[in-house]
Amino acid sequence: TCALPIWDRVGRDEQRARRPSAVRLIAPRIAAFVLEISRRHPLALVVEPSALADPLAAAVVVRLRRGLARAGAARPCAGGLLLVLP
Repeated sequence: TCALPIWDRVGRDEQRARRPSAVRLIAPRIAAFVLEISRRHPLALVVEPSALADPLAAAVVVRLRRGLARAGAARPCAGGLLLVLP
């Protein structure tokens, strides 16, 4: 089992990163990155309940759910995304 931080916020302005304007800009990019990687490599993303209190994490989850819904039925490929929500 391996964990990979997608975005290391250490040393960044936490309040600024959670402003609605920043969330609208950053969340789609993080979700697109995760979806793109999951097309090539199997990926399981477990979301802890406390993470959803963070505006950025919650927005990324919304984007991932939309992306998975648009993808439809699983196609034969090397990857896949398992999104585990509370």
